[in-house]
Amino acid sequence: MKRKHTGILTKILLVVLLVYAATSLVKMSGKIKEETQKQEEIQQQVDELKKENEDMEYAIDNSEDESVIEDIARAELGLVYPGEKVFVGD
Repeated sequence: MKRKHTGILTKILLVVLLVYAATSLVKMSGKIKEETQKQEEIQQQVDELKKENEDMEYAIDNSEDESVIEDIARAELGLVYPGEKVFVGD
């Protein structure tokens, strides 16, 4: 009789442990998914900053080039030639 009682307790304990393990795995999976998404967002920011850095390095390296100076004057300062009409779109 003692043997059956021990077998039932073992089965209950095993079920409880399995439920705990499954719950832990689901939580961990959610955390991994969140962290992966954060990593992708950060990588996108890094790529954007690298591109911006490359553009700035190009502008510095070619700072004597009139076309680069003109591009900077137009894009960043909003300058135009006298009599020039600028159309702004979406």
